Amino acid sequence: MYLIRMLSWHGSPMASLLDMINYILDHAELGTPHDEMPSSQELCEMFGCQMKWIWSIGYACRDDTTYPADLASYGSSEGERRFNFITKKYKKLGDVMRHFALLPDYHGRTCHLYDVLGSLLTSVANRAWNLLVYFVNNSHTNLKSCPAPAGLPSATVLDFTNPLLSPGINAGMASTTFAAELTLASLKADSEEQRRAIWKKYDDYCARRRSISKPYESIPLSHLYAPPHWPSKYATHWLWGSQVDDWVKVAEYTVKKLMPLNLDEPVPQDIVDDVINFSEKVKDEALAAGKYQGFPFRYEGELRNFGPMLEWDEEKYRSQDRFHTQCRECRTWLPSRGDWRKCSACGVRRPLEDCEIQWNPAPDDYELNKFAMIAPNLNRLAPSLKSGSKNAKWTAIVTQCPWKAAWVWKRQCNVIAEIYLRR
Repeated sequence: MYLIRMLSWHGSPMASLLDMINYILDHAELGTPHDEMPSSQELCEMFGCQMKWIWSIGYACRDDTTYPADLASYGSSEGERRFNFITKKYKKLGDVMRHFALLPDYHGRTCHLYDVLGSLLTSVANRAWNLLVYFVNNSHTNLKSCPAPAGLPSATVLDFTNPLLSPGINAGMASTTFAAELTLASLKADSEEQRRAIWKKYDDYCARRRSISKPYESIPLSHLYAPPHWPSKYATHWLWGSQVDDWVKVAEYTVKKLMPLNLDEPVPQDIVDDVINFSEKVKDEALAAGKYQGFPFRYEGELRNFGPMLEWDEEKYRSQDRFHTQCRECRTWLPSRGDWRKCSACGVRRPLEDCEIQWNPAPDDYELNKFAMIAPNLNRLAPSLKSGSKNAKWTAIVTQCPWKAAWVWKRQCNVIAEIYLRR
């Protein structure tokens, strides 16, 4: 089950939204300080847009999940019916969903909004280079419906989740960014042979990703909530994930244990314990061998505040480092940086104690060296931020909420803009 709180802009004129996006990108390019940027609420007033917070909720079900032949009593659409069936099947899911109300047909209107922009880009690309650069709504767009001879997802997935907190969906950042970088070179190619050579790099990269995607998609292991992945070189390498032998070993073992089980029966506790113990054993062996030196495994993510039965664990909560806190006014979660005092959602100025990282216990020199980019409010880390290195530039920008990933997103939009201007 995933729960993602996000801003909805339904009811906002498309022209106003595009003006607002360009305004944000321009300031990201200029490096406008966080606290000098308008909040989301202020942006709505400036550009005549509407916004409200909603939740995107869904279930990742096994492909052998079975449903009753007649689901009519569970809702008005196929997706709603299947969702409600799974919700009622499991009591714990039903307990969670009692806190939410359905927004009818909301997903359909969202897809329509993206299709408008996608159709424009499709038309432009078809006229000029027989190449489609298409904004997809994460994984929801069916590329078979695109009228172009070929489809290339160069997507807005960068803006979907916070890379500091959720590495899962951000696995898609690599291919979309690589596609955006290659698109401009492809458009400038002098011959078809050059163009094919450029896209051969993209094909080879994606082929390698597909070869290891099965265990990654089969079972969401606890490693998805392991420490943030951003200290590694962005877009091409993972320190712990689906392209790592030890991770694959655990994933394959887990799939082997779980796949034969009947979905309608509880997972036997001995299998649960066996999978957890095997995972811990492989991780301990890998760390003892000194194979992974990219970052310390002390940080176990911001979501590890619950026990095995999803019960709140106050001890876990208090024992972790805290890299983000809630705004006291609007309850929005915000990254902890001493120089980011303004709430990016409602605009109130927060007290300093709410804006700084809480270390439990204080980091040692090795940890500070690996995590220097996350705490620019600490004086001893300031030189790292001013070094001007590529990693410093990237990390400084992805942590800005809600302008996160604007650096790479801007590069993608530059590609789109050049296609439009040269049509």
